[in-house]
Amino acid sequence: MSTKSSSLFSSNRWCLAFRRPAWVVMRSMHVARWFESQTKSPDPFFSNCLDPALRRISPTRNRLKPRHQHRIGMTLVELVVALVLASLMMAALLRITTLVASQQRQVSREQLDSFAAGLFAERLREDLVNARGIVVTANSITLAGFVSDQRVESRVQYETQSIAGRPVLLRRSENQTEVIWLDFGRFAFEQDEIIDGETPVPDGSGGLPPVPSSFRIAAWDQSGQVLFAEVVHHHGL
Repeated sequence: MSTKSSSLFSSNRWCLAFRRPAWVVMRSMHVARWFESQTKSPDPFFSNCLDPALRRISPTRNRLKPRHQHRIGMTLVELVVALVLASLMMAALLRITTLVASQQRQVSREQLDSFAAGLFAERLREDLVNARGIVVTANSITLAGFVSDQRVESRVQYETQSIAGRPVLLRRSENQTEVIWLDFGRFAFEQDEIIDGETPVPDGSGGLPPVPSSFRIAAWDQSGQVLFAEVVHHHGL
């Protein structure tokens, strides 16, 4: 009884004595599992008492338990957050691109307008210098004199017409019509001397009032931008 081999309560003899009854086997399984759950470690005494078939099957219990594994990929919430952030970045990038493109178009338009205004001012200045008679309204300028390319007596008219709903300034001569400005506004004319019936009429005035010796003339587009503004000193008499 004192030795391990002769003890009735030794693991092997206990199992030999009580292995066959089913209730003993089931109870030993229950006790072994309870002891394992309490101590978090298997008991060799009760483990040896289990039937060999049950000992072969019991490790499968551990495979049924959920295991902590490293998560791969993203959750639905993370995916939605990433899509929202990407959408915000794309919207900001699109807004910046649109703003830059708009500024570039505005700069190009201003440069083109400046160039066109320079051509308009040069052409009108030349016609005013060569004119001998003039009539100015808010929408037109009529000049008579040596205003043709051949410097012979002729007549030139700057007038505003509506084309496709837009006011367009045209320059009409005897044999051609030129587009001078789109979205034209108005003319302004102010003379420093009074032209009356006693004022001598120069040759080539074409029946129009003579050009004053000094006057101010200006032109604006529809947005109010100044296209031409000068004080002209005329010596055509």
